[in-house]
Amino acid sequence: MIVECTTRFCDTGADSYRGSSTLCLVKPKDTAALDRLYEQAMKKTNGYITWRATMPHRPRSTGPRSQNSRVWGHSEDLAEQVVGKDGLPAYTKRQIHDAMLRMSVPEGYPTCLDINGAETPLPDEQTSVEQLDIVLKVQQRYADIHNFWLHEYVAEGPHKGEVYKSVGGRTYEEMERYREGK
Repeated sequence: MIVECTTRFCDTGADSYRGSSTLCLVKPKDTAALDRLYEQAMKKTNGYITWRATMPHRPRSTGPRSQNSRVWGHSEDLAEQVVGKDGLPAYTKRQIHDAMLRMSVPEGYPTCLDINGAETPLPDEQTSVEQLDIVLKVQQRYADIHNFWLHEYVAEGPHKGEVYKSVGGRTYEEMERYREGK
């Protein structure tokens, strides 16, 4: 859950938060970034800022074999397999990715308001590891329901680093047995 609020930025002085009925933030020891934000807010917005409060989270991973790469790779896998009546791909990777984000909202994926004021899934650039994990679970479930495969990497063992097509979330070894019909 994310709570977002726009409020006026003001420095009330040390210890003035004690006994206050308003929400106060205690300044960190290194105030350089906060001081720059304060100056910028005073110049551009007459002291108003928008802040978000959420549970602590880890930023998502990026780069090769990262969580972010996996979400986009699974979107590409699904786009390749969701075909129209003509046998051609029915959706692009971006369309599948955006659909998976929308399908993740009821599972707890956060939303925000877009430029038109419509509630939309939070762009994955702003998500945490935990939030992006929701999308991965939705992609896996969607693939399972439709008997689609998803590319996965072998994490450990003699085949470490190999890429394979997983059906139903099976590991490399389970897929070997699955292909053999065992």
